[in-house]
Amino acid sequence: LTGVIFGSDDYLARLGAVRTESRNELTYARQHIVTHTAAYGVQAIDIVHIDYKDLDSLRVEAREGVEMGYTGKQIIHPMQIDPVHEIFAPTQQEIDWAKGLVAAFEEHDKSGKGAFTYQGRMIDRPLFLQARNIIAKSVHY
Repeated sequence: LTGVIFGSDDYLARLGAVRTESRNELTYARQHIVTHTAAYGVQAIDIVHIDYKDLDSLRVEAREGVEMGYTGKQIIHPMQIDPVHEIFAPTQQEIDWAKGLVAAFEEHDKSGKGAFTYQGRMIDRPLFLQARNIIAKSVHY
């Protein structure tokens, strides 16, 4: 098993729930799935955006998925490819921040001390790992 795809409409049909613009009815399940896939080290592929012509709401939904920790998003139309890549790909600013943080962390780590400040933020191991994730993700785009 390398990934899990969340079939949100199948899920809602099984519950007898109704899909809404807010997607509030999906929040728990989306977070539950991404938490479990992370625990098992597999990809989490987020819900399909069924209003395929509305690219603005697709971007909002994709951003939610990125912020939750999803690694990809289902699409149903070719015109959804670029907006989804745009949202899931780290920006150059994020990549530069991550590379700088990793370098600073590795240098600081040699001192044997704990947390330190980088660009005005307290940095410790979890942020170092987040930065490494951004760098790893950037090679796919």
